[in-house]
Amino acid sequence: MKIDPDARDYRSTRLICAKLYEGGLLACSSIVDSIKKRPFVARVPEFELNMKLIGKHAEKALQYHLTYAYIAAGLSFCAYLFNFISSTISALFVVSAIILICVKSMYMDKNIAINNFSKKSFNAGYNLSGVAAEHNVIETDLNIKQNVITFGGYYPFLGAGRRARNWNFSINSSKSSKKRDNDCVSDLPGKISTDELYTAVLNGINEKDLPSITQEYILFADGHEVDKSKKLLPNKVGEPIDNLDKDDLIQEGHSNIYNDWRTYFCLRYHDKLRSTLFSTFLRFSKVGESIFAECSFYILPPINENRFNIDRLALNDDFLIIKTGLVTLASVVVALIMISNGLSLAPIFILLILTLYPLFVVFRGRIREFSENKDLKKKIERGEPHNYGAISTFRELIASSNYKNYFSAQDIIMVQNSIEQAIVYSVADLLDSKGIDSSFLRKDMIAYVNQGIMMFGGTIEAEQVVGVGIASKTLNQIKDLPQKYLEERK
Repeated sequence: MKIDPDARDYRSTRLICAKLYEGGLLACSSIVDSIKKRPFVARVPEFELNMKLIGKHAEKALQYHLTYAYIAAGLSFCAYLFNFISSTISALFVVSAIILICVKSMYMDKNIAINNFSKKSFNAGYNLSGVAAEHNVIETDLNIKQNVITFGGYYPFLGAGRRARNWNFSINSSKSSKKRDNDCVSDLPGKISTDELYTAVLNGINEKDLPSITQEYILFADGHEVDKSKKLLPNKVGEPIDNLDKDDLIQEGHSNIYNDWRTYFCLRYHDKLRSTLFSTFLRFSKVGESIFAECSFYILPPINENRFNIDRLALNDDFLIIKTGLVTLASVVVALIMISNGLSLAPIFILLILTLYPLFVVFRGRIREFSENKDLKKKIERGEPHNYGAISTFRELIASSNYKNYFSAQDIIMVQNSIEQAIVYSVADLLDSKGIDSSFLRKDMIAYVNQGIMMFGGTIEAEQVVGVGIASKTLNQIKDLPQKYLEERK
């Protein structure tokens, strides 16, 4: 198996850093709020993003935008005050505020992004000299591999994107594959363990020699219930752990099939050229003589380049200068006409709204956050319910709804079908070697796998939730549960 040791891609990181500067104060503040480290919430897995670099640029970009916002608000307020003293001085402040707002938003912000974060000129260290510790954003130790994920929503596979489909099956391991003419069992089937099942699947995947595939065990814990495990949450007024050694990981996740923390075997295919992640989550469990298998497939598309679009902006500085100059001149002329016609307060009030509203939104969010976090520790200490998991990751929030292109979709289909066949055939071969009946897998499951996945025009279609036999009815009944679950947990 070819192992990809580094799944981080600086292209996506670059596009996000560009948006921090090019998008203005509100866009920057929105990104900062999305990546902030929340108290008593577990670490989240951010696919391919260098969160430390993004965090540093988020802090510096926010300072940059706030500085100019204060200046613009100050000029607008001075224009209002001097309107009652000297209309000429007031008009000067109005003109100054208009020029500052237009030049910054239309030229300075975009010029910083284009000259430092475009495809042809990426300067990762721009403006980072003397940057303070990013105490207010996600702090991710890139040297520690995260193999424990605490989720806060309905589905456990936080950070994996959208569910493409899943299926499950159950096998009676006491049913022999060898029968006499009178249909009586001639030989007792051998015993089989979950470790043998995982090993067989891994060997089957290795034989496929699929490119850019990584494999690992990951424990997923329900953020509402993780406080029941001292191993996963040593301190209730702290955060759940994010790493365990392999033996503890497997033991803790398989100790009880009814626990709200379970270990899955994860296979990931990373399409670096198109910044797409395809994940397979497989779990085997045994109840008596029954072997239960569940398998889920998730797709995380590239980031939404309609929003993070620095590479689509014109690189010609003359164009930006001309456009900025024309818009600024037109705005100043309109404002002066209004002032000369006795409507001096109109442009002033417009400026006050434009400059104070973004500041209001930013500080309202900070006040709300402070209020929510103020008594959180005391509530946890009193034993009140608390969700230690995140609902989604930042990378999921900014993901596109579609594949990069048609070829990306076809590559995913190829990998998924190969993995599905490897899983089913590997388990079937193991069952045969143990003298356990595998006819169900070789007939029904293979027929289902060979149906493939339906994807049209590079669009991720609605998820397919498939069970075999009785399980399929149960799964169809719970399709609408996620939203109800979240509403009940609020």
